[in-house]
Amino acid sequence: MAKYSLLFPGQGSQFVGMGKDMYAKYAAAKDIFDKSDNILGMALSRLCFEGPVEVLNDTENTQPAIFVTSYAALKVLESEFGQSLQPMAGAGHSLGEYTALAAAGSLSFEDGLKLVHVRGSLMKSAGEKAAGGMTVVIGADISALITIINRIAEDKSQVLKIANDNCPGQVVISGSPAALKEFENNYKESGAKFVKRLPVSVACHTPLMADAQKEFDTILAQTPINPAKFDVIANTSAKPIREPQEIRKELTNQLCGLVLWTQTSKYFDKIACKRFLEIGPKKVLCGLTKRTLPQSECIGFNSVPDVEPALQFLQTGKK
Repeated sequence: MAKYSLLFPGQGSQFVGMGKDMYAKYAAAKDIFDKSDNILGMALSRLCFEGPVEVLNDTENTQPAIFVTSYAALKVLESEFGQSLQPMAGAGHSLGEYTALAAAGSLSFEDGLKLVHVRGSLMKSAGEKAAGGMTVVIGADISALITIINRIAEDKSQVLKIANDNCPGQVVISGSPAALKEFENNYKESGAKFVKRLPVSVACHTPLMADAQKEFDTILAQTPINPAKFDVIANTSAKPIREPQEIRKELTNQLCGLVLWTQTSKYFDKIACKRFLEIGPKKVLCGLTKRTLPQSECIGFNSVPDVEPALQFLQTGKK
């Protein structure tokens, strides 16, 4: 059996139509989507399959939609593979960390879905109280970037932070709209080649999420968490976690903390993992991981045509 690790995408990977062909063909996917509709009391499956895109892109809908689509794909893969997956480790980008924990058995599907739904709702509320945004920065010198961020943040009315360290040459900054605008007007000082504002209205992974984190922690404290069946590489430390107390600490730190995806990829290299299976919409993490680990192999799994290649990958380690 080939060695591999699992990756699960976060917000920004959503698209109208995701999961639709899986739902139509596989009972395992239909079961998960139908359960999600019942748990949430809304037609989340229809939103994933038919949109409209502006409603799907609403943070409080996006987060459960990606979680459910990814988890449904996982269950299809397990049903076709004939056994539970046994990866070396797993990781998920921001929201995707919840899917990784559910895949590892730390969170039940029901509890994971409730948590990400609450997380999305609280983040939306936090964004309505204090507007924010996120900007992708390509090709910046990190030390120069930090200098600019610190200069802008000297104005205490503004918040600006690195939110995601995604891979060499790509970070995402997050903060107040005016702070982002000032950076975008002066981004060439950082050596960056390109910047792009993301279509989100919340400043993820910054202190602007502190109020949401406090309310979320109350719900998290009431949620059962089991030991993980395999290591999950934590977003905020890039270190493996398995025990419930470690997982609670990570989820408490994560909403306001920096996502260390470059360092997560380097951890996989440290444990000699060179093969990855990304489960969920799009294949964003395959691209980011290969930027850090050029010799790695990564295959995405999010639709019916992906089933046979994924099964071959699990059995042989080859695409």
